Amino acid sequence: MTERRADDTTTARVSVLAAVLVGVLVLGAAQALSIAYDEPMATFTRDLQRTAGVPWYAGAISVFTNQIWTAAGIVSILVAWLVPSERRVLAAL
Repeated sequence: MTERRADDTTTARVSVLAAVLVGVLVLGAAQALSIAYDEPMATFTRDLQRTAGVPWYAGAISVFTNQIWTAAGIVSILVAWLVPSERRVLAAL
């Protein structure tokens, strides 16, 4: 039982480290683009509404759709984690 808990902890730490690494890489890429295009870093990190000067509701349907897809993905990952016997079924989808 203790060995499994250690494995789960290691897996969780690796997952968090990978997520942080991806975030740092994305910010590094934004910084590189900022230098390459001679644009301020804020150009690449601001919301589109502020950058484009459009009303706050512009793109609301697109943002809502992205949130729905993200929620569906999170639920799928949660189910795969909670019900290991169903992982193959989810992977086939």
